[in-house]
Amino acid sequence: MILTALFSASLVAVTGNTPASAVNVRYQASKSCTVDGQTFSAHILTYGRPTEPNTFTEVQLWGYKYERGMRAQYVEARTVVWRDGSWQDAGSGPGWEADPPADGEWHRGDNQGGPQWIGYITADRPKAILVRGFTKGEIGHEHFCYVVLRPYDLKWIG
Repeated sequence: MILTALFSASLVAVTGNTPASAVNVRYQASKSCTVDGQTFSAHILTYGRPTEPNTFTEVQLWGYKYERGMRAQYVEARTVVWRDGSWQDAGSGPGWEADPPADGEWHRGDNQGGPQWIGYITADRPKAILVRGFTKGEIGHEHFCYVVLRPYDLKWIG
């Protein structure tokens, strides 16, 4: 516990006032979807909650949970933008993991993509995080479901 507190304090000094850390989160967006009859869940944690055009907040952490016993293959978090009536890929995303655990527990996703921001480019063009959970299908065919975690979905968690 003391080591964790010291490590978190040193991150603040090195990376600025809001490093990617659970210490700095105040909002969470969480959703679930069903693939192969089982539940996949994902969430993001942020420091702020954008509500106006041209406002953004950094995604501090993202995570996922596969229902126990699922044949988990791959999980991927991508940045998306609402354009022309659908979610469009906006380049990179927070990260991905191959062979994620399917134990019914929450797992922290890796942030290979660097800092990611969600918010509103304009009033009707939000930028969000799309998280896909892939499972192993029959003879190499993968199945997936996805959730879109929007600025609107962020709820206060303290």
